[in-house]
Amino acid sequence: MEGTSSPSAQVDCSKIPIDTLSKETNFTKNKTINISEQEWMNFFKILNGPVYPILVKDFWPRCEIYDEHAAEIEYQMKVAEDPENNKGKSRKDLGLSEFKETEIRSGVTGYKATLTQSHIAKLLNIPNNGVFITFKPGMGRKSSFVGRIAKKCYLQEDIEPSNKVKDMKDTQRLLARIMLGSFFPREGGTDQLSWDHRHFIYFLTVGTRMNLPAYIFHHLCKSIRSAQHPTKLTPQIAYPRLLSDLFYQCAVTDRIARTQQMDLLEEVRALFIDGSVFVMLGLIKPGSLKHPTQPLLENITKEPIPENPPVLFSNEPPEVILAYISMMKAEGIRITAADIAQVSPVDKKKRKRVIKEVKIKKRPLTKHHHLELELLRSSLLMK
Repeated sequence: MEGTSSPSAQVDCSKIPIDTLSKETNFTKNKTINISEQEWMNFFKILNGPVYPILVKDFWPRCEIYDEHAAEIEYQMKVAEDPENNKGKSRKDLGLSEFKETEIRSGVTGYKATLTQSHIAKLLNIPNNGVFITFKPGMGRKSSFVGRIAKKCYLQEDIEPSNKVKDMKDTQRLLARIMLGSFFPREGGTDQLSWDHRHFIYFLTVGTRMNLPAYIFHHLCKSIRSAQHPTKLTPQIAYPRLLSDLFYQCAVTDRIARTQQMDLLEEVRALFIDGSVFVMLGLIKPGSLKHPTQPLLENITKEPIPENPPVLFSNEPPEVILAYISMMKAEGIRITAADIAQVSPVDKKKRKRVIKEVKIKKRPLTKHHHLELELLRSSLLMK
């Protein structure tokens, strides 16, 4: 398992909301490139929101990357505890959960937090499929796409694509500005493009569907590993807005607010990318800049968090269901089958219960209790 990141990392608030209306108003040369075709508009919507720098800085130093290598080490250590009896057993037999995908494990203000590529796709409500290509240093120029990248994206179409934004065609320079401002953590100067970047811009240009959650998760892991490197300078924290929305959706910010620790919920926001970027890139003259009548405004509304999430699930042990019903009944609250969240048995290990910690004295079930339990089971089966 990876070590922890440096606590001195700085929050990178360069993930910028895009005023698409302003862009459409000013740039009509090429209408063949439509980022919305990638189905990423929810990602842009999330960018228009607050960053919680204190929470992000609390999360970042604790990050550990749990990948296949870490899972194998975990398994071998478990076998080594009792080689005679444990050798040859499966992870399940040894009490270990099955490895399904790489995880970023951390915590924030005392709450455990796990982040995966699947979580990112679900959080952003975007597809978790499509092209995902990344290269090790020096390998990008061997890609079969190099010639096509030069022809579609660069002014000089017959030579190897350079790592300079200025050598690109106008439309691709704009895409590079959007990419570096919104999608990826910045590496090097603002005019520097890696082979990953060049391929990403090419796929945007030709309309190839890409797996954005895979790109985001890859760069998150890359930034964490870079921060853990003993000889490298500590990079800025990647995707602070995405992490902040994760804390909000998991109700971490809500719980902090309820304890009145508002200093932990300090907010900062990024600037917008709007039509002025065309002037900066030299695509239009300052006097020709048009401003939309309805520009993008700072989004201060937040999606509602369910106040009463389910606390009881249908695949709980019967004794737990009955004990909880009895406890609520003693408090004057009547629990019916409609209050029990329906989940399939295979989901039992995936979910995390939200039941409050209570001390329940174990008592033998009476004939009356068994009758109640049978009635409850019958009502659940009828649903």
